[in-house]
Amino acid sequence: KRCGENEKRYEMTVLAESVIFPDLKDAALQDSYGVVGAEKLLGKLLLSGEYDALRSAVEEINGGEGGCIDYI
Repeated sequence: KRCGENEKRYEMTVLAESVIFPDLKDAALQDSYGVVGAEKLLGKLLLSGEYDALRSAVEEINGGEGGCIDYI
């Protein structure tokens, strides 16, 4: 498992890479939300409950057990 001080950053990277649509790497989409980077865009797009649901789905698909997202 990947835990520690960079856990949140790692988690956001894994979640952003797991999203197929919308394309979080689209510069025009990022610009429209006033952010740079897929992880920051994801944070702008999702409400707290939506973020938790996405995290749970990614963990389930990848065999995680909660807490830190397992290495994929």
